[in-house]
Amino acid sequence: MRTRDHEELAPLVNLADITEIELIILKRMREMTLGDHRSRAVGSGFDFQGLREWQAGDKFSYIDWAQSSLNNFSPLVIREFEQQSTATVMPVVDFSASTRCGIGGVPIAAAVARAIATIGMSANFFQDPFGIVTFDRGFEHLAALRPRLGKNHVVHCVDAYQYERGLQHLPRAGSISTSLAGFVRRQAMLPVISDFLFDDVDEVIKELSLLSITHDVFLVLIDSAFAFNLPKVSAGWIEISDVETGQARSPAASTRSSQTAHANGRSACGATPAQWIWTSSWSASTRRSRTSPLVNSSSNDDCGKPMSKRLLLTASFLLGLASLAGAQPAPTHETGTRDVSVDPIRCWWRTSAPAVHVGEQFDLSLTCAVLESEAVSVVVDESRLGNAVVQMAPFEVVSGSHPADLHAGIRRFFQYEYRLRIINPDAIGTEVRVPDMAMHYRINSKVAANAAVQGRDLLYYLPPAVMRVESLVPDGSTDIRDASGASFSTIDSLNFRAGIFNILGIALIAFGGLMILLVLVRIARGARKWTPADQRQLSTGALVGVATRELAAVRRERGGAGWTDELLDRALAATRIAGSAALGRPINQRVAAADVVVGDGKLIARGPRRGTKRVVSGATTAHDLSRQIARLSVTDSRRSTFESLRDALSTLTAAQYGRDTARGESALDEALEHATRAASTVRSQNMFPRTLLRRWTTSGAPVESQA
Repeated sequence: MRTRDHEELAPLVNLADITEIELIILKRMREMTLGDHRSRAVGSGFDFQGLREWQAGDKFSYIDWAQSSLNNFSPLVIREFEQQSTATVMPVVDFSASTRCGIGGVPIAAAVARAIATIGMSANFFQDPFGIVTFDRGFEHLAALRPRLGKNHVVHCVDAYQYERGLQHLPRAGSISTSLAGFVRRQAMLPVISDFLFDDVDEVIKELSLLSITHDVFLVLIDSAFAFNLPKVSAGWIEISDVETGQARSPAASTRSSQTAHANGRSACGATPAQWIWTSSWSASTRRSRTSPLVNSSSNDDCGKPMSKRLLLTASFLLGLASLAGAQPAPTHETGTRDVSVDPIRCWWRTSAPAVHVGEQFDLSLTCAVLESEAVSVVVDESRLGNAVVQMAPFEVVSGSHPADLHAGIRRFFQYEYRLRIINPDAIGTEVRVPDMAMHYRINSKVAANAAVQGRDLLYYLPPAVMRVESLVPDGSTDIRDASGASFSTIDSLNFRAGIFNILGIALIAFGGLMILLVLVRIARGARKWTPADQRQLSTGALVGVATRELAAVRRERGGAGWTDELLDRALAATRIAGSAALGRPINQRVAAADVVVGDGKLIARGPRRGTKRVVSGATTAHDLSRQIARLSVTDSRRSTFESLRDALSTLTAAQYGRDTARGESALDEALEHATRAASTVRSQNMFPRTLLRRWTTSGAPVESQA
């Protein structure tokens, strides 16, 4: 062992000691444990646990349709299986300075380390996760190792305690119980290993008892009786010091008493080795006991005797009988009060007849009284007691009811009534036992500020009940078959429920198809080649839309101020863009500079990304449109569009570049009207899905390429 000052020391527990502990644990555990390590958790597994009514959140695969059909699927019944799980073991060990003291060079920490190894090897025997939590004086600093499986992790935990390394710091969150409960969230076994040399030991135990509501808490006391023995001197003063607080005291030998020794006993642990001479016989026996793989926790008279059998039984109880042990603080009794022990739950059976015939129906009532007060309440899981889910083979449950609960004092009474019968000729002349049943319940309590604390899951086994079967059938019986319980209302209810499920199924299928379509669209978009934003081109439909909006704007502005050179230039540029789109020619577009202005046959359009602009223009003339009109037949529907664009271009070009300075307002208005209608027609022809259909047909070729 190496300390912080790099001083070489012997380890508290070496690997040979741990191996010896493991061998004894394996031998004793195999002698005392038989069968599987049974789990109390209910969930997914292979061992059938029972039936209960369906609740929101249960999987549909757990529904027992055969059992549910017996009660017309109202309610649904599910199967429960025993879930395979393990119990986490987390010793809470003392790492304070008092554990580093001892007799004859054997500190208390050595006994703590051996206890860690003993409990860890016992947990490894059952394949349970094992970890440790360490604390110092006053639980001011907490450190821990996460629980894991395996022998190597047990050795790692022992080394972490000895060498003070590899431990994870735990923040202190309020009280001791809150800090530990925040780290150990799942139900676990928490053996608290310490010498309990605290100033406020009662408060510490009271805090630890709060954890027993959720966890199994045990107190493992390391015997430190030598700390209360002061040297026998006739007179004088003895200086003693506390290694944890650093306080020193010098009591007089003449006034020393047992009460003074007990009050200052923990300070004796900090005395120098020279002051331990009076316990040399105890030291020799302690050295011999270190060869034993178990912790010495006996009284002061026989502290040197090995306690192998006692500690092995303790380890067995820690892992095998966790529900039968716990650490509870001593209750505080007030004057004039008396604590009375009451059962949290008590149940009994009642039958309508002492004996029945085969096939004869009889009533069986289950009545339970549970504790329910302001401070404590017992919550029982009644989901397995309904007549639709309860199993009472070989008895058949015909019907049942559940009356309202009653309250009397601190007790709440609930009752379940069953109507049973048995059809089994082999049961004639015998007493048939009602199958054993168990109920799960929790004890919830209230602490300070009306905060509710939920208890752990407990089991209550119902008392046995028997029924005498006398003969086959009564003499006056004519028919023991049950009449059909199906009615028109039941059939209508089932049909309505089936319709609801059909509608829900169709809706889910449609929703699934929509999700598949969205996924395919996303995949198709991902397969497209990415193009930089400055190289992306606007579609023909978007460009014709720019021209259409520009013509509409010119029309609005012309009505207010008349025709101007600017309006004439904008109208001519928009008409040329529409003509280029009609002929299938490419429309010029480039990224606009910051200082670009409208004019000279150019228009400004918004780019593919927000905040960007494009300069667009067309190079189509009236002569180009006239040549295209000559190629078209008289019956072609596109002929009127080309003629409107040709006439508009001729009029606007003559007004813009002609020698005659006088402008005909009516002719320009008519040309603007023809250009607006033709541009709208060209835009509709270049919108989706017409562009997609044009690609799939031969008519989608450019207009000028057609003969």
